[in-house]
Amino acid sequence: MLPPPAEVLVMEEEVEADGAAQVAQVADRAPGATTVVATALLTPSLPGLGNHVAQAMLLVDPKRIDQGGPRAGAGPYEDHGPYGGPASPTRGRAGGHWESVSRQAAEEMIDYATDLGYQAMQVHVVAANPKLVSLWRSLAFRQVGTLPAAYRHPWLGNVDLYVMYRFLPPRER
Repeated sequence: MLPPPAEVLVMEEEVEADGAAQVAQVADRAPGATTVVATALLTPSLPGLGNHVAQAMLLVDPKRIDQGGPRAGAGPYEDHGPYGGPASPTRGRAGGHWESVSRQAAEEMIDYATDLGYQAMQVHVVAANPKLVSLWRSLAFRQVGTLPAAYRHPWLGNVDLYVMYRFLPPRER
């Protein structure tokens, strides 16, 4: 079966009894009963013979994005945020809530694309965002090209986009 022309995946934050937050696909729930933290758009990269590759776009709620700061063990500055104040207990740290929302949403998107039967996925990543580039690299994406000055960054001006690509695991039947 061929993938549909486009699929939209909406992810919400579910708070469990122990207070831990998980990102999951939105089920049929009443409006206002959930907190949307990310959305993903999956389309075939090319119609026809290229429709086995997903062109993916992931948007994460800006309040959930890791805004920087050193990781744990970052030398003398490990207890300070990016602006010199105390660091958030989770921001910028491996396994921290802010970092994991982006990662969990990306993993959900990859799993969903696999379930739809896509065999590979490509994403465009703003080259000026090293944290995002690192996230996609950690998820087995590799940079296969650069689109020069293809993104109008609000304060840096036109910056490059990386084309990042990975193969997806075979779909379980």
